[in-house]
Amino acid sequence: MPMVFLNLKELELGWCPSLRNMPDLFPSLQKLALQDVKSTDTVRSIINNITSLTSLFWVGSFETVSFEEVVLMLGKNTLLRNLSILKCEGLETFPHLPPLEELEILYSPKLKIEASQLPCLTRMSIWNINAFVVDTLWSNKLIHLSITDVEQFQQLPVDFLFNNEHLHEIYITRCYKFQGFLSSNKK
Repeated sequence: MPMVFLNLKELELGWCPSLRNMPDLFPSLQKLALQDVKSTDTVRSIINNITSLTSLFWVGSFETVSFEEVVLMLGKNTLLRNLSILKCEGLETFPHLPPLEELEILYSPKLKIEASQLPCLTRMSIWNINAFVVDTLWSNKLIHLSITDVEQFQQLPVDFLFNNEHLHEIYITRCYKFQGFLSSNKK
């Protein structure tokens, strides 16, 4: 029987571009940070058998691994609550991950997000993505919303504010096409 590390809860692998082999040793892992890990097999061997992962920090435009592949690998993991994505320049669409509570996306300039894909969010920070579309009925659990440098972001519906009574913080910065808060009686 192979040895496993049941007590290991956090693992960070950063800037290890030569890493090619990682045995399935971490079945109880809760927090994982992957930065510049280029091998699909390595990522697959780490993620495939983890069903306890609650937090994922993902950095980089990986040569052979797409974020979509990672999401498919995480498909059986229903505990994922926190997700940070940094510098995924090729990422264009965001997968449906309903249990997410906290989302941070930085420097993914082609990405378009439909807020309705994320019904359970309490915190969201996005920086330098292409577009962010907010539905008026999106998430009534949101506490923090930060939108920075989102090229196609134009308005925030007033009804969105009414539906998010727990919302304490909104930061909108460097969104040059932002026109304001759209009232519900305007088309």
